[in-house]
Amino acid sequence: MRLAFFISSLFLSIYPIWAQSMVTVTPLNAQVSETSGLVFVAGKLITHNDSGGAAALYELDTTTGDVTRTVVVQNASNIDWEAITRDADFIYVGDFGNNNGDRTDLSIYKISIEDYINSTNDTVVADTIQFSYADQTQFNSTQFSTNFDAEAFIVSQDSLYIFTKNWGNYWTSIYGLPKQVGNYSISKIDSINVQGLITDACYHIPAQKIWLTGYTFSPFLVTLDQVVPPYFSNSSLTKTNVTTTASVQIEGIIALDAHTYYISSETHSSGEATLYRGKTIFTLGLKHHAAVKVLVYPNPVEDFMHIQTASTPIKVFVFDTMGKIVLTGSSSVIACSELKPGLYVLKCMEAINNQHLLTTKFMKY
Repeated sequence: MRLAFFISSLFLSIYPIWAQSMVTVTPLNAQVSETSGLVFVAGKLITHNDSGGAAALYELDTTTGDVTRTVVVQNASNIDWEAITRDADFIYVGDFGNNNGDRTDLSIYKISIEDYINSTNDTVVADTIQFSYADQTQFNSTQFSTNFDAEAFIVSQDSLYIFTKNWGNYWTSIYGLPKQVGNYSISKIDSINVQGLITDACYHIPAQKIWLTGYTFSPFLVTLDQVVPPYFSNSSLTKTNVTTTASVQIEGIIALDAHTYYISSETHSSGEATLYRGKTIFTLGLKHHAAVKVLVYPNPVEDFMHIQTASTPIKVFVFDTMGKIVLTGSSSVIACSELKPGLYVLKCMEAINNQHLLTTKFMKY
């Protein structure tokens, strides 16, 4: 029992539960019954359907759920569109749904926002970014067991970051790739134990916050606070249960501000496709992490782990999965070469007053 309590406390410090206020805004028109992503462009809320739908973007009336405009991507096909994001100049549509783990044609369509806004015939032409996962070696069709499905991505500076939907282990792996047109073999740069299946992501840059939607038997949100891409797992993580009044199959999310967001759910046996508005309202009293920013990198690590923080001096403890301290230190560089490959938990504290700075998981290769 002592071991179980110790492990639970670590996970509670990583995933405190926040309460959410969820309001049903409107059912969505049947044209977007397979809504799978959300983005704002020129003040218009845009969605798209997933596998087998038209290669089109749909503008929504957020009061009635009606489709007010349909823009066809003329040179694209919708094999399995699962996510949409944007930067200042382009819309990016992720055609990387891969439930069976057997796709060799994963791509992201890149659409000029200027062309989208000014199109006179509601058609646009897209450039294509192609990619494959460097660590995927098997392409046998294995439904609901692959770790190379994906339904979520964000854009940050010159890169796109894909969050996978891992049917095999309920983690999400994070892969980065350039947002320039090309054909890339992309490598995993981070991973997070979300304990579920991730279906979308949005990045609120001013608040340094990422929301991830997902589900197991019920829907949830994972919030990453104080995010500094590409160091995602070093953020403060919060897992939140979501209660819906209609469909529970939440598939799209877009931030309205640092605390408020829209969520869309597709048609499901639990109800019709629906637009919801959510807001974080309070915590259940679990201890917050300190506001001091701490960066720990690289993750995974081979030889040396670096800890970057304004708080000095520090104390560092590394625990194995049995709760045993396997390393201690007081330096910003931790030698990890003697650790066996596997999962570890790092705890960082201020040395003088023992204030908690960070508890995070990392992988040793």
